[in-house]
Amino acid sequence: MRLRSQKSEATPKIPGVLRLTLELALARKFHQTLGANLKTRWTAARRVIARGHSPVGLDMSDFDTVLEHWGITSKAELQTVRGGILCDLIVSVVVLLGVAVTLISQGQSQVGLCSGIVLASLIPVIALPKIWRLRVLHTQRFIPFSQWLRGRS
Repeated sequence: MRLRSQKSEATPKIPGVLRLTLELALARKFHQTLGANLKTRWTAARRVIARGHSPVGLDMSDFDTVLEHWGITSKAELQTVRGGILCDLIVSVVVLLGVAVTLISQGQSQVGLCSGIVLASLIPVIALPKIWRLRVLHTQRFIPFSQWLRGRS
């Protein structure tokens, strides 16, 4: 039982209109920042895709050169490296997907929902390079990432 002399130390309530205005301002700032960030990343991705060449000064037609460039010392390590990349791919996708689903399903505000959607959209960004590397190691033939994205083998 609480006595009148005991006052709870509650945070002051913000009036509804002010709270709505603050949430809208935060959402607007979030969307502006997100838009600028995505535009920068999209421009960089387009630049990489347009280049379509292998690393400078390396003869990537020789698969042993590719392995050396990627830090794989012998062809005997290929199975271990492929297993490690596959494990990393699975763990990365599962963790990102789990966090994104949690944010989307339990998001009480627009920021939680937007954060979940942004995290879910990062899955291809993380997965595609790993899938490409697995494909190169499986076929034992180098193809630049940009050409692989465009479907040119």
